[in-house]
Amino acid sequence: MISLLYVDDDSALLDLCRVFLEQEGDISVVTESSVKEALGRLDTGQFDAIISDYQMLEIDGITFLRKVRQRLLTCPFFCLLAGVGRRLLSKRSTAVPIPISRKGEIPGHSSRSFPIG
Repeated sequence: MISLLYVDDDSALLDLCRVFLEQEGDISVVTESSVKEALGRLDTGQFDAIISDYQMLEIDGITFLRKVRQRLLTCPFFCLLAGVGRRLLSKRSTAVPIPISRKGEIPGHSSRSFPIG
């Protein structure tokens, strides 16, 4: 069973994506609508991967990624973008690339990795 942590401040999207991802039966999705709660989950549980919205009210997805890495967690981290975030990310520089996909895109189709710093 693959265990995912999905973080987004849009609760309707959280539920929709959880149902979609769990429909095959071999993926378990834990959802959180705040980064603070997600970090608490990371302190008490293990996940095979993390999916996060980029633009959230509390903090952005890249700051969340940094907090995850500060905990020395190396699981894959996927950041979802709804629009302008892709242009902002392309201007940043670092040695830590993460996969970036627009919300609604199928991973592996029209997605790119940007260095995040």
